[in-house]
Amino acid sequence: MPPRSWPRSTATPGVAGSPVLGESLRSAHLRDRTGALVLALRDGDGAFHTNPSADTELRAGQVVSAIGTPAELAALARLVAT
Repeated sequence: MPPRSWPRSTATPGVAGSPVLGESLRSAHLRDRTGALVLALRDGDGAFHTNPSADTELRAGQVVSAIGTPAELAALARLVAT
């Protein structure tokens, strides 16, 4: 049996032009689209929001902290940072 890919956490900066920026976490469907679970958001001014509500809007300059497998986190990074 191959070794299990244990969940990991990462922080990915949001970049202007990302298709999910300006959307709420609910409408962005990040978990459905990537498998990664968003744990927190850090604003550009340093404000930190743990366990953000589904109505929280994603903004450029925020750092998205999430947990997931390496493949899930890579998918999240591609979506948020493109």
